[in-house]
Amino acid sequence: MQNAHPDNPSELDTLIDAVIEGAATHADYARLDTLLDGDTTAQSHYLRRVDLHNTLRWTIESEATRRAIGELRAAGVGPDGVTRDDAAHGPVATIGRFAWVVGLAAMIAFGALIAVNVTSIPTPSPDDAGDGGGPIVATTQTRAPTPGTTRPDASPQATQTTPPTPATQPAQPDGPRIIDDAVATLREATGVIITADQTALRRNDPIGIEALTLAADARAVVAFDDGATLRVQGPTELAIRGAHHAELIRGRVVLSTTHTPGGFKLDAPGATFTDAGTELGVDVDATGRLRASVFRGEIKADVADRYVGITQHVTLTRDDGLDIAPDGYITTAIIADAGRFAALREPTSSRAPTIANASFEYPHTDHAQLAASGWTLMSHPVANAVGMHVNAGVIGAERAAVDVAGTTPTPPNGEQWAYLNAKTFEDGRLAHASMHQAVGEIAEDVTYRLSLTVGRLAHADRLHGSLYTVGLYTGSLESGPRLPLQVWRDPVMPPPGGASTATMTFHSPLHTPFRGQTLFIVIEAVPGAKPGMRQVLIDDVKLDIVNDRDVARAPATPATRSPLR
Repeated sequence: MQNAHPDNPSELDTLIDAVIEGAATHADYARLDTLLDGDTTAQSHYLRRVDLHNTLRWTIESEATRRAIGELRAAGVGPDGVTRDDAAHGPVATIGRFAWVVGLAAMIAFGALIAVNVTSIPTPSPDDAGDGGGPIVATTQTRAPTPGTTRPDASPQATQTTPPTPATQPAQPDGPRIIDDAVATLREATGVIITADQTALRRNDPIGIEALTLAADARAVVAFDDGATLRVQGPTELAIRGAHHAELIRGRVVLSTTHTPGGFKLDAPGATFTDAGTELGVDVDATGRLRASVFRGEIKADVADRYVGITQHVTLTRDDGLDIAPDGYITTAIIADAGRFAALREPTSSRAPTIANASFEYPHTDHAQLAASGWTLMSHPVANAVGMHVNAGVIGAERAAVDVAGTTPTPPNGEQWAYLNAKTFEDGRLAHASMHQAVGEIAEDVTYRLSLTVGRLAHADRLHGSLYTVGLYTGSLESGPRLPLQVWRDPVMPPPGGASTATMTFHSPLHTPFRGQTLFIVIEAVPGAKPGMRQVLIDDVKLDIVNDRDVARAPATPATRSPLR
């Protein structure tokens, strides 16, 4: 193929450049596929181009080149403030085969700058090399900050001052602490906890926009006004930056949040974490190494390359981990290190049921219909399902591709509903969808309280018969739910375009034969008596154990919501 020859740059090279620069359109990708299909010369040329960029990436991350970068910066010609936004690259985010190339585009011009301006790159000594082979990467050069010194940071603040360790016991204030800018409360406190002005903090003291230092044996729980909590284990240095913002300078914390509008932001050396309802552990040791683990929900991490200045946007979900070495080397797609944060996580009862993704916020979707994380979706019978597809999952409140705008009620918690569809065919065949989740072992002599919010579309047809059922089942993780303990049929019926909340109770008797078996929540859509499709929306599922005296003997009046989006 003549166009593919490296000495004759034309259409192929133009398309490759567009991919690298993030400017390729869907049509460009389709044309590139056509040019590469079956043409070994074009494929070899494409691979050489990609290999060149990949080699440059490793070179830039080597210790020798980083020293050269330092020399260039010292001369005033180094890169500064290079950023990128993956969302601006359109098709790159959706076409996986090219997505890994796009991150190299910003390095090309910089690699050329090094080749032209650096005439002599110092060779690292043997002491600088790692234990293994492959590219030479920087070994840790960071030392623990001495009291009262400053240290570079990749957070929005350029530098952070490490509060000095007090030589004497900090003074205890007389009476309760009073401040004007309180955004949080020290809900629990053990050991020495001081502020930047050497004020010792005690349990229930208010906390404002200020820095905190915890001694090695200290523990603390910082409760923010919006419901977020930071469980802190000393020795730790952190700063409260705002009502929804904190910064970890060194130490170990576990962040637990609710669905805060805009998300809670946690800065740490090399990364900024933003979430809308999650449990996240972050550890920064004395060398500057960062390790993060997600235990619940989903979190966005903006990970900054401290040397080149390119920001990577990483999404972490439950059981995902992140590791950033002191030299800035980033490792993702690893299993969360739950043991590191075991002492800081919220205590849980072995009897208490737990529900994953109870408000159906994950995965997030604006228009597409996606499966709900943590829930098992099924179609009954599969043979009657259209295309043998499971017609269930999660949807956003605004689903232009699925529904008429303005007909979906506002979800009570978060931005998404779970939906289940059922269909009655003209020939009498039936098909419906269900979802279930294992929530723990069945306990004996307890009362379970189950609640959920049910919604309907504004243009939903008039109902003929039942719409949905909710049940507690027993079974096993291997076989799934098998035997119903109690099933409720239409515990509440919301009006079209509205939503209603139902609360149900079930008592598990003493010496129950199901003790030790797995408890399941099962929600099913019910086909109608007349031909047609019907849909039920579900959100904010809760299941807990209550004392008999706390259980209302009569069902509570359903809370009905009618505003539409």
